[in-house]
This record gives sequence, C-alpha cells and structure tokens, in this order.
Amino acid sequence: MSHTAAPVAGDDKASGGTLTRRSRAALLLLALIALGWLAYTWAGSGSNPGGQPDDVDSQAGANTADSGHIVVNQTSVVHGLAPGQPAEQLEGTFNNPNPAPVYVRWVTAAVTETDRPGCSADDFVIAGSPAPVEAQITPGLHQGSWSGLTIRLRDRPANQDACKNTHVTIEYTAH
Repeated sequence: MSHTAAPVAGDDKASGGTLTRRSRAALLLLALIALGWLAYTWAGSGSNPGGQPDDVDSQAGANTADSGHIVVNQTSVVHGLAPGQPAEQLEGTFNNPNPAPVYVRWVTAAVTETDRPGCSADDFVIAGSPAPVEAQITPGLHQGSWSGLTIRLRDRPANQDACKNTHVTIEYTAH
C-alpha cells in the first residue's frame, strides 16, 4: 500500500510551477539585498539591555572614501572601564549592502557621546585608529573583520563617578 500526499494550496505541485535551483538562488539573493538595505537604513548606535557597567555598544553606518556605503559593526562587548584600568579591545565585522565587493583600507573610530550627564566623550580614549583592514568585503551581513582598536576611560584628577555605568556611542568609519 502506498501513500501520496495531497497537494496543499501554495505548494509547488498545487500551483503547477516548480522552483528551479536558479529561481531559489535569485530569491535568496533578493532576501540578502533586502537585509542589507535594512541594515543600511537602520544603522545607528546600539544599546545593551543587560545594563553592564560602563558598557560600550555601537553599530554605525559609514561611507567608504571611494566605493559606496558599508556598515561597520562592533562585535566586542566592553564593560568595567575604570580610571587607571587597562584598555578594552574593539573589534567587529562589516555589512555590505552593495551588489559587489567593497575594498576597505582601514577603520577609524571616535567616541561621540555618552548617556550620562557629567560624563562626556572626552572622558574616553580610543587608541589604534586607524586600524588597518586592507580587504575586499563581500556583499552580505557580518562579512570580513576588523580589530586593533581599544577604548579606555581617562584617569583624571577630578572625581569621575559620573562615568560609572555609562553607555558610550562610538562612530566607526570605513575608508
């Protein structure tokens, strides 16, 4: 005794058409382009709902110097920054919504703001900028990688309690 499944509305067999391998690849490519476009239009500073002390969490869009738009992602999580303590590593990936690879020579970074009154972007130092990348970034999300930047809290003679538990916005630029 053999069993056959009845076609269901929306099923390829019921609609009379079949998706070829080429059609599926085209649909996948369209989905990747749509995701890239969303990343391009919604890029901005991130947030950390976990509320770790002195978190640094950022994702920023950047225009490359000569090849179009690319998004620089920060994948490292930084917490526990304190005056006189060692710097924390910054690293990440790229989102390339372009239809072709984009060459990235280096990444620069700057602290642009904090979320606490009395604690400013000037209280933080980013070292290693520009960080060399020297790579073709293929189209898609979380492609390639960058590293070599660090962030630390300056050790000032004045009280820096205003910088406890702050979230810092970092603007990254791909060149």
